[in-house]
Amino acid sequence: MDDENKQTITIAVCTRDRPKLFSNCLKSISSLIIPSHVTLDLLIIEHSSCNYASDITPEIDRVKVLKVHENGFCPARNCAIEYFLTSDANWLAFIDDDEEIDPHWLMEMLYAMRDWPDCDTFVGPTYEMTHREEKLFNARVYNDLGYGSPTSDCGTGNSLFRRSIFASDGLGLRFDNEFSITGGEDTDLFQRIAFASSSPRFVPYAKCYEHLAASRTNTYNRLSKKLRGVGVSYKIGNPHLVGMHLRFSASAASLKKLYFVLVSIIHLTAAAAVTGRWKMSELLRQQDAFLNALGLAVLAVRPETMPEKGPNNRVSDDFTPLASFSNHDLMQIHQDLDANLPKTARSLGLISIVICTRKRPEKFKAAMLSLADMISCRYHDVAVIVIENNAYATLEDWIGERCWPFPVSYVLETNLGLSNARNRAFDKAENDDALWVASIDDDEIASRTWIFEFERAIMQFPKTRFFTGPYQFTYGPTYSPWRRKLNSDGLGIGQTVSMAATGNAFFHRDIFGQTGLGARFDTKYNFTGGEDTEFSSRIIRAGFKIRWIPFAKITENVGPERSSLSYFLRRTHRNHLNSTRIRHGRTSPIAAVLGDLAQANRSLFFGSISICLAVIVLPISVKKSKLYFGDYLMWISRFTALFDYYLGRKVDEYGKDTTQEDIAA
Repeated sequence: MDDENKQTITIAVCTRDRPKLFSNCLKSISSLIIPSHVTLDLLIIEHSSCNYASDITPEIDRVKVLKVHENGFCPARNCAIEYFLTSDANWLAFIDDDEEIDPHWLMEMLYAMRDWPDCDTFVGPTYEMTHREEKLFNARVYNDLGYGSPTSDCGTGNSLFRRSIFASDGLGLRFDNEFSITGGEDTDLFQRIAFASSSPRFVPYAKCYEHLAASRTNTYNRLSKKLRGVGVSYKIGNPHLVGMHLRFSASAASLKKLYFVLVSIIHLTAAAAVTGRWKMSELLRQQDAFLNALGLAVLAVRPETMPEKGPNNRVSDDFTPLASFSNHDLMQIHQDLDANLPKTARSLGLISIVICTRKRPEKFKAAMLSLADMISCRYHDVAVIVIENNAYATLEDWIGERCWPFPVSYVLETNLGLSNARNRAFDKAENDDALWVASIDDDEIASRTWIFEFERAIMQFPKTRFFTGPYQFTYGPTYSPWRRKLNSDGLGIGQTVSMAATGNAFFHRDIFGQTGLGARFDTKYNFTGGEDTEFSSRIIRAGFKIRWIPFAKITENVGPERSSLSYFLRRTHRNHLNSTRIRHGRTSPIAAVLGDLAQANRSLFFGSISICLAVIVLPISVKKSKLYFGDYLMWISRFTALFDYYLGRKVDEYGKDTTQEDIAA
């Protein structure tokens, strides 16, 4: 490999009075999988009162031990930075001495360097465990972050910095010694990096594990840590970002924030009560915002209440070494990696990405190019299946003329209808021995991490066989002022849902394979829509769960032909007429009628509230009044769909010679 592709990475470990923990930390570093183009240096910063670092010999060739006399993390880490700048290393990583690093941590950081070449700082998750209960903490923090998500709410105990962050010809940053006693030096540094350069990016598989004494897991100590973190943020806040620090304004802002956070919590709880849809991640974010605002208000008035980081907050030496948390399957995968990083790992199976299209060549091409720009999967091979639903081929030549980063199969399905096209895709995927099928529509754009996040979901929820993710809609200037802009965010990672739109779905072979459920889309819905609702319903009744993956995002543009209020009302009517058909087809007559009555009452109730709000806010805001009136028409459209079902009216078909624009809508 060329010299310019070689990397030298220094891992710095600061230690004091924890020989057993430190020994296990070094053993975990020695077990790292290191490709041939990477040189790894180990830098140990030991407090002058200790003498055990030299006696513990790691299985790493290049090791340097330095002594530091000052107390606190900041002087030790700054000492590591100064030595790092005298070496030829490109990157500096910090690992705490009470942590055990995952064997494939280095490989994941190298992947992140490749996937985000302009980023200067990367952080990974540090999972906290007690020695008495093998239980992971901090899941809430890391579940709110996707691969590559910018974040500054993380610790330095699992971080990687480019040389330019510390070099004099770069940002020239150091840890602030003011935080040596209270802690928070990592938050301070990350916020300064985010302000001067770009926020650190999150690398979910670059994991460390920290052992906690049981005393650190009780409610008091965790709230104390939370308050200390808020206090650090308060101390950092204005001085680094706007150059001034006004305690009164900070206190007033905190009280104002408290008010709005409380209103948000009440609103979310009320909405969840009447709709039955609990947006847990949103509620948790508001809960954290409430605690932060409350703590900040207290500290703004009485800063002396901020607790210091005392010695009792540190982990004891009495613990069981980490063993059961090693993922042996992933270990084997990384051991099979070639020294040339861009090559993929040994595959755990094939993921077939399916895209069905008809008479939308430009949108289809944009969708395909977005797939080509995705970050590759770690542990699975990827192929793309294109199903053209048409009487004759129009896209085969365009596909064949281009060089794709994955195999592309083209299939012409002459039987019109989305159900026919998607069933043909399942047949093709099963014939190719695909383990998973990912589905995307031809008018959508996949995010760079779309397929990566679905693969990550496989690791997080190994027993789940059906996943779905959010749509991000973009709107043009012709979008109706009477319609609300749609938003599918707010659900937490792994939360179960009752329906998955097949424009963003992920199926296991147990669902579509003939050796499993052998499920196919019902051709009755070829030209009416609703095939994904009916399909999801059957899968759930068969005992499977559908889990929500918030970072598996796709983007869909709402064009002028779909921006009007009349289109929205027609679609709402058709969707709910379909839903009523499906409900009567899958449940007993009594249960179906009871469901219809509940839907009718709900439509009339919320319709009445919407029209009242439209009248009330009209003198204040015409814009908001229009939105409430649009809500009223939407609820009435839902009610008339129920009425039309009992009158025997059939769902309007798109028409066999209509465009796919209508079919996919």
